[in-house]
Amino acid sequence: MVATLVAVVLAVLLLASPGAQAPAAQAGGPTAVVNVTASASPTPPRTRPPTEPRTEAAAKKAAAKAFDAYAVGDYGRFWDMWTQQAQQVVGRKDYVRRFKLCPQASQGIRWQIQDVAVRGDRATVRAARLILVENYTLAYRAGRWRFVPQPETLAPYRTKTIEQIVAADKAEGGCARS
Repeated sequence: MVATLVAVVLAVLLLASPGAQAPAAQAGGPTAVVNVTASASPTPPRTRPPTEPRTEAAAKKAAAKAFDAYAVGDYGRFWDMWTQQAQQVVGRKDYVRRFKLCPQASQGIRWQIQDVAVRGDRATVRAARLILVENYTLAYRAGRWRFVPQPETLAPYRTKTIEQIVAADKAEGGCARS
């Protein structure tokens, strides 16, 4: 009776260990795999990026990040801050390639944010660079302020290839000399 009890306890312990197989499987008999693997720590839930507040200060900070990325020539990071709608017009790889083929003469010149006004899910940002003063739009999407490229900025991407856009920029003297 003690031998039977010991055999049962050993069998239970053997089967309870992670990745254990029944004795018949170990001996080459019919396989009855029992995998009793308990996860020590459950998979943590996916966390969303922190939400930015819908304030002028947060919109100004987001605009500054976007303008700084553009000014230093980090066009991929700048594109990453666009709205999803704008990103569908031109892919990140093509957008970055455009500026590799035609570097901007104004690269390195920072934007100065003059004013920010928030109305609901939209922010209007007045920014200056050299003598250019423009209003830009940010849209609040999924807890983040996203840059909305101006329609005239996106227009060439809707009808031309990157090579055609670069050729036109070069013809107009819009590329920095390398």
